[in-house]
Amino acid sequence: PFIAAAQAPPDTLKTLVKQLPPLNRRCLHKLMELLDATAKRADSNKMPAKNLGIVFGAVIIKKQGDIGIEGLALISSMYELVTNLIENYSTIFGPFQP
Repeated sequence: PFIAAAQAPPDTLKTLVKQLPPLNRRCLHKLMELLDATAKRADSNKMPAKNLGIVFGAVIIKKQGDIGIEGLALISSMYELVTNLIENYSTIFGPFQP
């Protein structure tokens, strides 16, 4: 469902995030908090949300097993999803509450 929602509005992603198991949700929240802070310093570190999405997209969203040729088409969606999560961090996650 996350890959299909790669370009979805923040409210849709927020709903999907809330459906994750608590541990996964907390881990994703903390990672996005770090990536959001990194993206906000893009002037000095050259890592805007899009670049971070490229770096972390395939790591965060993994398809089990061999992705094969058809799976390669999903890679851009993975990047877009992580970029969307970073760019809309405050709307999707809000402040971290353990």
